[in-house]
Amino acid sequence: MSMFKLRHPPIRSPLAVALLLALAVPAISHAEPEAQTLDTVRVQGNAAPKHATDARSATRTDTPLRDVPAAISAVTAIELEERNVHSLNQALETVPGVSLTMGEGRRDQVNIRGFSAMFDQYLDGFRDDTPYYRDLADIERVEVLRGPASVLYGRGSGGGIINRITKQPVFGGDIGRTTLSLGAYDALRGTLDVGHGSDAFAWRFNAAAEQAESFRKHVELERQLAAPALAWKLGEGSLLLQVEALRDRRTPDRGIPSLAGRPAPVDSSTTYGDPLRDYLNNDAADARLTWHSPLGEHWELRAALVDHQARGDFYNTFVSSVNATTLQVARAQYNSTSETDDRFARLETLGNLDGTWLDHALLIGLEAGWQDRSSKRWTGSAGTVSLFNPDLSVGSTPSSVLGNSSAFNGDSVGL
Repeated sequence: MSMFKLRHPPIRSPLAVALLLALAVPAISHAEPEAQTLDTVRVQGNAAPKHATDARSATRTDTPLRDVPAAISAVTAIELEERNVHSLNQALETVPGVSLTMGEGRRDQVNIRGFSAMFDQYLDGFRDDTPYYRDLADIERVEVLRGPASVLYGRGSGGGIINRITKQPVFGGDIGRTTLSLGAYDALRGTLDVGHGSDAFAWRFNAAAEQAESFRKHVELERQLAAPALAWKLGEGSLLLQVEALRDRRTPDRGIPSLAGRPAPVDSSTTYGDPLRDYLNNDAADARLTWHSPLGEHWELRAALVDHQARGDFYNTFVSSVNATTLQVARAQYNSTSETDDRFARLETLGNLDGTWLDHALLIGLEAGWQDRSSKRWTGSAGTVSLFNPDLSVGSTPSSVLGNSSAFNGDSVGL
């Protein structure tokens, strides 16, 4: 007796599988759920602080960024805090159109749209073009105005300007904040930001201290900053006094030399300086006195006096050329001193003109500046070392013969 088994062909269609499952599963009836009343949820939003959405650099007024008819970027206090930014170069790393340069290992130096902005640095709208490393412990935000800015700030390159906005006392409020940062290579930094304000008087004190070594051999950093500020309300106006003192000590570092058009294939920690002699000492101090007062209902008077002084001492040994055949590094040496004394005065009025269809903001100002700068340079010599295994005990020899002495005196008036 033969037996036959009926075999069904495999079901390959997803739609057929779904229909079979629907037929195999008995229908389930659901009762209509009862209506429920949920708890009330309240959503409250806080507008961003005024300083986080405004910019001064493009209009010299506190204008919202969305209304500024210029290419401007602002690195706000929130971003500076979140990224744990200590230096100007760190703050500008993410700004479009800005590229960082070495600056001989002794100053903040960046390019904006391909143009050097070394002398296009500003502090609260006043020129701060001394070559040195700046600390941001007392800075509220950093603004970068791209494009020619001479219409607002006088002489400058075609790339743009960098304007640092300082922290100020707050009337009727308290400020209290400290930070401590630890990192690799014995990096240690602490900051202090405290203040108190009544209805008529306010003060604020910012300070920072930092020390660190580096993944680069024989490279060290030590600096301190103190920045007190006092503010008074006098009648309808306000008077603000700000002082900043910076001390910066570090080793100048010129990086790794090139070989055949590319960075030399040496360990990233390799240096070619003179660890016994190389140093960079920068000291900078400035004082700013600012007066704000209303003039009637729609106008405001602003006056400011600024005095900035800086001194730099620099001794560096660096690579001048690399012999691709012998793989020997020829080095050079020079040391220099520089002194700066800048003074500025500004008087301006800002007002609103109501029109039939348009409202106008009118700014009229007069500024005068006096800048004195001098520098001296001595050129010495340094011995040749190996590219891959430099013997830094082959030091450098400074010169006692003055090689270059220059002085700059600039007086300016702008309306």
